[in-house]
Amino acid sequence: MYATHYLLGWPAYILAGKSGGPKYGGTNHFWPYAPFNNGEKELFPGSWKQKVLKSDLGIIAFIGALALWAKATSWQTVGLIYGLPYLVVNFWLVCYTWL
Repeated sequence: MYATHYLLGWPAYILAGKSGGPKYGGTNHFWPYAPFNNGEKELFPGSWKQKVLKSDLGIIAFIGALALWAKATSWQTVGLIYGLPYLVVNFWLVCYTWL
């Protein structure tokens, strides 16, 4: 059970707001509009919605950069140099959030 939380807890929260509670409902941090902003209170009010969409463009650009890096080297290299440290950070985010 804990391994699932550590590996999937942060992505589940970011994608579906699984631990946001009834105040914010199931909020997707990449799409701040309906049907995901279904809580009592909006997580991204007003101009923040546009900022979320701009951030999405940055994320897409970074994923593209990772793909170019993998094409130049290999997916294994990207996984070892970027993916494993990402999983460690993911672990710590979930761990200290629980605390």
